[in-house]
Amino acid sequence: MRVKVKFLLPFDDMSSKETVMDLEKGADVRALIEKLSCKFPEKEAKNKLMIDEELKVMVLINKRPGNMKTELAHGDEVVFCPVFSGGNCHD
Repeated sequence: MRVKVKFLLPFDDMSSKETVMDLEKGADVRALIEKLSCKFPEKEAKNKLMIDEELKVMVLINKRPGNMKTELAHGDEVVFCPVFSGGNCHD
């Protein structure tokens, strides 16, 4: 399956702000981050997006909050962005 991935500041250095990733059917956000780490090893994608195996940023899937276990579907748009104000980006 194919998903569109966008990075908002300060993560936009990982690609040209948008990229398309091919994943196995049933993949979740964690699998996407692993795949991004392989695609952009010099950008340290995993270290920028996770700490101790947990998200340290917000992830939106089709404009709705997600988490590491959120299953993705073909055509989804996944946006990684910093936490804008207080709160917790985890479930």
